[in-house]
Amino acid sequence: MKKPSTYLRVFVWAGLLLLSWQAQARLVYVKSDAAGANNGSTWANAYTSLKTALDAAAKGDTLCVAKGIYTTGAARTVPFSVKDSVALFGGFAGSETISPSVMQARNFVTNETIISGDLNGNDATELSLSESTRSDNTNNLFFFNSTTSPLTEMTIFDGFTIQGGHSSAAGSGYQNTGGAFYFVGKVMRPIFRNLIIKHNVAKDGGAMHFSAVANSEIAPTFYQVKFINNMADETAASQFASGGAINLSANNTNLIANFTLTKVDFEGNRARGYYADGGAIRIFSRYSGQQTTLHLDSCSFQGNTAEATHRGSEGGAFKCEVLDAAQATIYISNTFFCGNQALGAGGYLSYGGAYFAAEGINGTGTLASSFTNVTMASNAAHPTAAAMYLTGANNGAMLKNTLIQGTVLATSSAAYTSSFSLVNTGSPKLADPASCDLRLKLGSDALGAATAPTGPI
Repeated sequence: MKKPSTYLRVFVWAGLLLLSWQAQARLVYVKSDAAGANNGSTWANAYTSLKTALDAAAKGDTLCVAKGIYTTGAARTVPFSVKDSVALFGGFAGSETISPSVMQARNFVTNETIISGDLNGNDATELSLSESTRSDNTNNLFFFNSTTSPLTEMTIFDGFTIQGGHSSAAGSGYQNTGGAFYFVGKVMRPIFRNLIIKHNVAKDGGAMHFSAVANSEIAPTFYQVKFINNMADETAASQFASGGAINLSANNTNLIANFTLTKVDFEGNRARGYYADGGAIRIFSRYSGQQTTLHLDSCSFQGNTAEATHRGSEGGAFKCEVLDAAQATIYISNTFFCGNQALGAGGYLSYGGAYFAAEGINGTGTLASSFTNVTMASNAAHPTAAAMYLTGANNGAMLKNTLIQGTVLATSSAAYTSSFSLVNTGSPKLADPASCDLRLKLGSDALGAATAPTGPI
């Protein structure tokens, strides 16, 4: 019998640890229509305001939140504030006796628990920073500053739909980045599970922005999360728009960043601006001592777009850029990229419809990408590199058991190697790539082309 993968063992262990910890935590109840004492002690006496419950919570508390829509109920510049080691769980009907089995059995569809930035309840479907019906929306739904105290892995978001953050306030920094979540600080290890994060807008990091200070650690974990129709949009003060869903901007020394994403879907996210990059994810790292690692397993990138309105764009779904002496390693497995686009204006060039990786200034950094059991199809860029673009003297990629339909462009200073992969395959015979049905039909030259693993998986 093969041993379970390291990631699976770690996740199971972490889940058991969290259940044990939650069993000992103080339970705080939140229910929008509770009519009792509203002190959070029971469902009948639940807080009706999520913000009030969070403000009153102490380190180690677990908040159980019943179905409904929750806003801050405050000025748009006032976010929800979550203390370290406070866990939030949604998806409850509002009458359950809380136990590990009840936590596991939550129905997130029937008991949808929405955290919304739409203070006036009038959002139009159009997403942009200038959309007038969103001008009242909460600027950053959640704001975290861990420069003085850490944000550990006991800080949990589980079982919510998080929508309507709109970072358009005047100023720079958090005022216009991270529509749903803004993180800055030294230690950031939150856990995100069973979430839908949608319809959030900011200049950078439409849904989520991570900003590092010197000597910091950023290590979030994502499991079964959907990022849908989030947007990075340019502002009058800045022509750049980066990371439609997630943006990591590492502009300080001695940063350790380690992102783990498992069963995470990115669909319909956009970065749009004079310059635009990373329709779903954008990673920017520079300076000595920075080490960035991303693990993406069993994820999907579908219909994401980087759209430059006056120049070219980079990375319709994903962009990683490393400058100076920084280091980055990207591991992607069991994942597909479909229908992503890098669009530019006029005759300007755009690269990497699905994936863009660049190692740049000074040439002393390193960037390595690894693809295992990955499919890229129906992605587009103008004029070339519809699937993948690699550039930089110390930039390389390893492809194994990977099918790529479309061009892969590596500049003369970059390189990629392929092991049992089909790159630019002529006859993949996918079932319906236009609608991202990437099953192989009979007669595909990809059938039987992969190799089975020989070691533990």
